[in-house]
Amino acid sequence: MERYLRIARSGVQHLQILLLAIGFLLSGNTGSLAAQNGPHGSDWTAPAWVGDVTFLGANALTSGLSAGILQRLRGGSFKDGLARGAIGGSVKYAGMRISAKRFDGAGLLGRQVAATGTSMVRNASDARPTFDRLLFPLGPLHLYVQLSDGIAVRPKIDLTAFVTLISAAVQTELSWDAGASFSAGAPVFRATDRYLISGGRAVDGFMGSGSIFLSHLPSADFLAHVFAHERVHVLQSDWLFQVWSDPAESWILNRIPGGSTFYRYFDFNMLAKQSRTRFYQTFRVGYENRLHEIEAEFLGNR
Repeated sequence: MERYLRIARSGVQHLQILLLAIGFLLSGNTGSLAAQNGPHGSDWTAPAWVGDVTFLGANALTSGLSAGILQRLRGGSFKDGLARGAIGGSVKYAGMRISAKRFDGAGLLGRQVAATGTSMVRNASDARPTFDRLLFPLGPLHLYVQLSDGIAVRPKIDLTAFVTLISAAVQTELSWDAGASFSAGAPVFRATDRYLISGGRAVDGFMGSGSIFLSHLPSADFLAHVFAHERVHVLQSDWLFQVWSDPAESWILNRIPGGSTFYRYFDFNMLAKQSRTRFYQTFRVGYENRLHEIEAEFLGNR
């Protein structure tokens, strides 16, 4: 057990250093990918392929390290997890690229492509065959598709996403956009003649527990940019849940009375987001300089 804990601590430390280094290189004003922050976002000064190569590599590496560490903790091969996780992370990035495109259904299509890649990472983490089990998120519903020994589909409710959806639906200041929700593959709510408040300040939009919230914005072009930005955040959240939250939550729930019954029908989906926030706060990384925010801004500007 002590050996596995040392492996876990070492892997997490190296992953934290990697994320901070990438965030520093991308968020400063001295590199080729520097962002000039304006009142509504960032204008990227580098060729698009530089960002694609950077973020493709970051997704492959973080997914590979995650799968390698988790498989090794289960007694498997770090190298196998690293290799297959990196491939899955690359597929996930392709899904994010699609999701940020400006055509109807881009978010829905991109989310399922990214979900396939994320499922590959999770299977590598669990030392399962690469396409043994796939998870496809549709709003607050998770469809688990088991491909070994025939095809079996098992739905589960993302409890946090469901509560957020219901809470938003009963607020008179918000209106549900059915067309945008279908296009995004996630619930979309718009504020009527006002800006949204998040973290004590007015924002153009934000993603909360799988739902997208958009302010009343001055132009259609800028609204399209913000919408694409938030769709990327949805996919990032899907990755955090499946690769990190779900394994931890299943381990906990299966060890408490009634937990396994709850887990059969519901996904809790809370731990990973809180851990990421605490990580950035610990190292005092400002919101605009966080890796997932820079990535969403870059793809939203494509």
